[in-house]
Amino acid sequence: NVLIAVSEGIKDGKGNYVSDQLSSGAIDNFGHKYIAGAARTLEQLVRRKIGCKVRSVELNLMQRASAHIASETDVTEALLLGQKALSCALNGETGRMSAIKRLSNHPYRIEFISVPVEEVANKEKKVPPSWISADGHDVTKDMIDYLRPLIQGETKIQYENGIPRQMKLF
Repeated sequence: NVLIAVSEGIKDGKGNYVSDQLSSGAIDNFGHKYIAGAARTLEQLVRRKIGCKVRSVELNLMQRASAHIASETDVTEALLLGQKALSCALNGETGRMSAIKRLSNHPYRIEFISVPVEEVANKEKKVPPSWISADGHDVTKDMIDYLRPLIQGETKIQYENGIPRQMKLF
């Protein structure tokens, strides 16, 4: 078996998105091209060129469907972030988004804040280049230090009627 992992944003030798071959031409609310389908495009290409059995899997779907392996940090922060958003709404704050501000890595400290939507909508926060190794094939200690707190702790899944209970109402 061979596994190939690629970003949805992968481009061909001419600088075009690989997914453009299957793209519907859809755009998002900010006018950006909807980029999806790179795996399916490459699946078809490999099948056509090599003639072997090929299966594409979108890795983001597994992550979204794997709440059972979410860290305690992730689950707790998601709940508190939602509570911050609700608090803002109940206080009449509009045009704002709840957010997490990192205060320190050692010890891990954060605060929940609200920010004006115009400061974050249609913006990118990219991984700092200093977090990627010089050869581009690894990450640095700084990135590990940033990410490590996010994967700490394990959660116990609560079941109700034989299925995981996904929502906690207060």
